[in-house]
Amino acid sequence: MLNRGSYGIEYDDNSRDSAFQRYWWVALSIPVLVLLFFSMRGCADPVVTSEDDPVEARRFDAPEEKALPKRMSIWTHFVNNVFKKDNIDTNITSETSGVQSKGPLAKQIAPQVRELFDKANTAEQANNLLEARQLFLRLLRMDESQELRPFIERKLGAIHASLYLTNRPAPGKTIHSLASGEKLGKLAQQYGCSLEYLLYVNTIQKPEALQIGKKLMVLQNPSFELLISKRDSMAVLLFNKGFFKRYPLLMHEGTPPPKGPYRVRSRGRRTLGTEEKWTGVVDDQPRFEHDICWVTLSAEEGSISGVISLQGTRNVQTKQTPNVRFRNADIEELYLLLPSNTPVIVTD
Repeated sequence: MLNRGSYGIEYDDNSRDSAFQRYWWVALSIPVLVLLFFSMRGCADPVVTSEDDPVEARRFDAPEEKALPKRMSIWTHFVNNVFKKDNIDTNITSETSGVQSKGPLAKQIAPQVRELFDKANTAEQANNLLEARQLFLRLLRMDESQELRPFIERKLGAIHASLYLTNRPAPGKTIHSLASGEKLGKLAQQYGCSLEYLLYVNTIQKPEALQIGKKLMVLQNPSFELLISKRDSMAVLLFNKGFFKRYPLLMHEGTPPPKGPYRVRSRGRRTLGTEEKWTGVVDDQPRFEHDICWVTLSAEEGSISGVISLQGTRNVQTKQTPNVRFRNADIEELYLLLPSNTPVIVTD
């Protein structure tokens, strides 16, 4: 709008301002707010996924369904990275790790436990399994490492399988030179292990073709004991009074046996006929084997009566009789390891 003034034509300052000029800060703030909204939706919280970190030990006891990682704001993400406030040892709880427990994981791992664990893990990665086994067993006996017990037991189970189900040297094993006239059955009885173990560990396909002087790896008078807990759906195998391996049970698959002491009476393995070929899915993997294994137990005299069996899921013939169901790979291990007369304790 034009006005006539003392110095000619002048502009009216109040009238020349448009709506945009008046509220320019509002117009500019809208895209800024939109960008901040999407930015502050969050950044993924860092999740430790390495199985070699002891802080993640309890993941091995967690169910298959895992909790989704929490998201934090971009400001929190910035502060954590700049000022180093994201201490993993103190922030991981049972909720974020997917563990169904009442309390959080230990807030801080003892320095001696961390140091010992690092040594054991390094030895295992270097394939020095004997040293790794000794260190993990030492950790298992420490009160400060009880929060990590499920993880340590899983590590020991894998190490023991590599040591005792192969021809590698290990405590409790010895080398025997085959002499003239020796039979493998008598040799297994002499050392107190099963014949099936002797054949498997030494990869013997034709026993009759063995030559004199052949070096055989055998267990020397092993002392196994299997503890079965129906309540926990777990079985723990002890070897020479020490921890060997923990096995999950599928108690819903069979008929739970009565509690009490048992002894291994026999082991069985049968090759299915062509019409019986099992081609289902077990342990999340397709299986096409023809063989099934089981271990038969008998009650100790004067306690309870009856015969039960330890079976895999492929053996569906005796589901109506008392039995304990293992994963197929686990029952195959027990079939090899447990000699006759091995004590088995079943508890509620």
